[in-house]
Amino acid sequence: MVCQRFNGRFDLVYYLEEFSRRSSRYSYCYVASHGTAGRLTTLLDNVNASTIAEACKRSRGRGFIIGACSFGNRRAATEFLDKTGAAFVAGYTKDVPWEESMLTDLCFLTYLIGRRCRRRKRGDEVELETARNGAFRFEGSRDPIRVASWVYEDLPLSRAMGFIVHQRRKRNGRWHIESSLDR
Repeated sequence: MVCQRFNGRFDLVYYLEEFSRRSSRYSYCYVASHGTAGRLTTLLDNVNASTIAEACKRSRGRGFIIGACSFGNRRAATEFLDKTGAAFVAGYTKDVPWEESMLTDLCFLTYLIGRRCRRRKRGDEVELETARNGAFRFEGSRDPIRVASWVYEDLPLSRAMGFIVHQRRKRNGRWHIESSLDR
């Protein structure tokens, strides 16, 4: 894991290009910032989605989580995925409170990179599954849309905030964009 701070367009573009150039040992990029529809708002200036996509153009097969208000609209996501060949981009379709969106981002990353405890419903109750020895049972997935469904289940506010994952999927020999809120 690498953590970098950025103050403006120059810094952000530099770090995104570095991420894109590095070996595939870095599978995911998480950017936390202020944002508006189709752009990130930094301390020094705004950076539009097209500039961000250009900086990430060598990121084929990787995933991006953009924790910023209103950055996850379908048009910007489709353009980003088409330009970069990235596997997915996650973000928000609405303005969001930063604390709750940070929790959503961390939950998504935890479930995607690690795993989550299995659940069992008994009526209105939800129980965490354990083995006979009392150890928790876990499940994992690299499918970002499936992981988003777990986040929606565990943090219902995430859906209300417009948290969404847009993923490139190949069907019948053609690339399509599938979104987690479509299911």
